[in-house]
Amino acid sequence: MLEVNNLVISYGNKKNKKTVVDGISLKLMDGEIISLLGSSGCGKSTTLNAIAGFLEVDDGDILYNGQTWLDTSTQKRNIGVVFQDYALYANKTVYQNIEMPLKMQGIPKKERQERVQAIAEKVGMASFLKREAHSLSGGQKQRVAIARAIVKNPTVLLLDEPFSALDAALRKGTRDWVRDLVKDLGVPTIMVTHDQEEALSMSDFIYLMEGGHISSYGNPSQLWNKPPNIYTAKFVGNTNIIKWNRQTIGVKPQDVVYEQTGHYLGQGTLVNQEYVGDNVLLVYNIPNDFGTQPQEIRMIKPAHSKILEIADLYGRRVIEFDDQGRLIDPENPLLDSPYENAVVYNVDIEEVYKDE
Repeated sequence: MLEVNNLVISYGNKKNKKTVVDGISLKLMDGEIISLLGSSGCGKSTTLNAIAGFLEVDDGDILYNGQTWLDTSTQKRNIGVVFQDYALYANKTVYQNIEMPLKMQGIPKKERQERVQAIAEKVGMASFLKREAHSLSGGQKQRVAIARAIVKNPTVLLLDEPFSALDAALRKGTRDWVRDLVKDLGVPTIMVTHDQEEALSMSDFIYLMEGGHISSYGNPSQLWNKPPNIYTAKFVGNTNIIKWNRQTIGVKPQDVVYEQTGHYLGQGTLVNQEYVGDNVLLVYNIPNDFGTQPQEIRMIKPAHSKILEIADLYGRRVIEFDDQGRLIDPENPLLDSPYENAVVYNVDIEEVYKDE
């Protein structure tokens, strides 16, 4: 088990010191995949680099099976890392790239050959072992990078934005086989991503980061259906946050409908539409309970659906928030999570609505 306890990391000198990770705690159990999700600059890659041993920490601890890693070198931590650009040796063969960490560990040649062949077959690259890395496609390079990270039987696998270099058509299939692979091998994995779809589809648990803090955590179902605060609701599922009946509520675009069901949200006037794959994203203006300016609400419908220029809009399901931006939910399943040290980051309502 890997534990990160109250991690603090700063950059710069004493006069210009900037804290980029501020008191983060998390746990990674054997065989689990967790994601650090968040926008650029929130501290997720910095946290990953500290776990890998590439960065020194100001405070807190990183433990593996109860033993601190702070005085353990990167090599001795035996961590597998897949970088955004894959960092392959361009003029070396696929075999040589995958073999490299085994040579560094002093593994005998015969065992190296057996392990490289076995992992190459698992990632579908056995027939490419003699090809040089520079001649591979993006998807093939990623398979080699993952094989190289896993071949040494790492204690933990770290994936830093692993799908960002792939085109959209490749991403979904690649996510599926990567998840299946690490689950099959039982490699505990931490993935850094800014893409909610990646985190939701691959993770057992998600830690949503904002400004160096953990904003919320939970499994994908919890964060999607019962986000503990407004920041989470907006980030996970692109939830509409609106003023309604003197309350603050969230409605996911998929839950906004024309049919008379659920909560009446108001009469909407269509102001924009955008086709996204098999769906169309519609943007309506609806009345604002708290002012004269209308508020926007987004709606997702199948692309072949009838689209109304002016329509009464309803929310099949709404999420209520209090005046501190926190979920109103008497059951709140997140309180039962084993991750006791995570922080629920309170969001200032006025700040949230400034850009609406």
